[in-house]
Amino acid sequence: MTIVQKITCLLVMSCLSLSALAEERLKPFVLASKGAGDFEAIASGAESAIADAGYEVIGTYEPYLGAKVMVFTSDTLKQNASKTELGGFGSVLRASVTALDDEVQVAFVNPIYLANAYRLESDLAGEREQLVAALGFDSDFGSKRGLKIRSIKRYQYTLGMERFDDVYALGSHDSQAAAVAAVDAGLANNAVGLTPIYRLELPDMDAVLYGVAMKSDDDKYYDDAYQMSVVDFGEVRSTVLPAPPVN
Repeated sequence: MTIVQKITCLLVMSCLSLSALAEERLKPFVLASKGAGDFEAIASGAESAIADAGYEVIGTYEPYLGAKVMVFTSDTLKQNASKTELGGFGSVLRASVTALDDEVQVAFVNPIYLANAYRLESDLAGEREQLVAALGFDSDFGSKRGLKIRSIKRYQYTLGMERFDDVYALGSHDSQAAAVAAVDAGLANNAVGLTPIYRLELPDMDAVLYGVAMKSDDDKYYDDAYQMSVVDFGEVRSTVLPAPPVN
């Protein structure tokens, strides 16, 4: 093979490698484990494993019987969140334990997928490795084929619906302190079925992130258990779906 042929071969291989990288597809959730066992014991073990991995569990949530969601953060996640305008939404991760028939499933949100969806500076690959080491790995799920990274970053459920950076402005106040006080008061005295799961202050970006649960006996569309029954009915459950955040 001549030098020219070798160089041409190397260029072709490099192009193929870059093309493969560009075509990488990601799925939103990771199934850590599944199998028989006691739900409460597995849930307690998962929460302990998350804490032992260096995370702070800031909230837990049971949307329905046999399902538990754990929300957690770390200094690394908070520091990374402060580097982008809407990064506060990516300052927490979630794991879930779900009983389904005779099986208990442990899952967590895929940090790499979330990093791209929330347009974070870091890809959070290290967080994925950390969670796999703590909770285990069976498979990625939540999408039949997965989405290309460029598609995740501009994801839109359907024409006319919001993208990630199309945030709602729910109100305005004279200061952030007044706005935070209003949200705190509203959650403390809420009569429409919203209850707080966690409250995370992010001083590096002058933000406070809230996670809330929705429970309504009057309107099923404002009830987490109903909503999850509509979108989460597969053999592998994505109970880890996020509770609505407020930034």
